[in-house]
Amino acid sequence: MEYTEQILDRRTGELITVSHGDWVMVSDLGDLYGVGRKTVRVILRAMDFLYVEGGGTHQRHRLSVWVTAKGWGKRVEPRYGTPFDVISPEGQAWIAERWQTTSDRVNAERSKPSLDAGSALARFANDRDNYRRVTGQEPMTLAEKVSWLIDHFPSLSQSEMASILMVTQQLVSRYVNTRAKQLRDLKAARCQVLVTKERVGRVLPEWA
Repeated sequence: MEYTEQILDRRTGELITVSHGDWVMVSDLGDLYGVGRKTVRVILRAMDFLYVEGGGTHQRHRLSVWVTAKGWGKRVEPRYGTPFDVISPEGQAWIAERWQTTSDRVNAERSKPSLDAGSALARFANDRDNYRRVTGQEPMTLAEKVSWLIDHFPSLSQSEMASILMVTQQLVSRYVNTRAKQLRDLKAARCQVLVTKERVGRVLPEWA
């Protein structure tokens, strides 16, 4: 995507179009390196080129303040539609110098249990999503994937789950806490049902 700017030539009074080169969106940058939209964001976050903005389910990776201050990227906020960011040729060159070392570091931080769990989850999610697609249902949500990892790989840390799912640890923590509360509420409801049944089924003495 070529970005241009029109500048007034004070000598002639004409507008001159100046090219600022080819700018790319973050997901398009991932395509250039052969990685998915989540992976490219994890790597750029490790470079501090991106940071996580917002909270809860509204978290979004955006350009860091220092990046926009250098003019290496722009935050695009359309009136209608989803906000997105674009990276300048200078920003792309800076990333290219650090891409391989950062990518290697991110991969090295993933433990073998994490890799095994990630592969198992990918196979399960693929089968589940194929079935849901046939039956007209939505694919697995992030909350469902967190729950699946907890059930099948309970020894994983939240940091490892975040690495597998390529999201922030804070987001994983939110789903873990929500699931734990749901389980506590379910257990409390079951206990209440058992107490109620015990009271109803109790035999009253003859003199009562």
